[in-house]
Amino acid sequence: RKCPRFCYFGDTVNTASRMESHGVPMGTSLSASTADLLRGHYPLLSCGLQHVKGKGKMRTYVINSGEGGEAEGRLVEAIKAKAIKEGKLLTDAVIF
Repeated sequence: RKCPRFCYFGDTVNTASRMESHGVPMGTSLSASTADLLRGHYPLLSCGLQHVKGKGKMRTYVINSGEGGEAEGRLVEAIKAKAIKEGKLLTDAVIF
């Protein structure tokens, strides 16, 4: 007996895939529209404007663990390192 096969395509799936591939290690990446829904419920860090393949320029965010300290510092450094690799400069004012 064959199991049904499903293929999901569309803007939502494409955006989720791009958020994963353009994200930072140990961070949950979000689009601006998702960040708007979660703002006030989770602490968010901005990754600035990113060029996302097939989507163009998108403002992206990462959920901050809210623990502060070392974990937050590693996440902020990963965001900055990714920006530098892409030829951009992100200041703390942009991130927080």
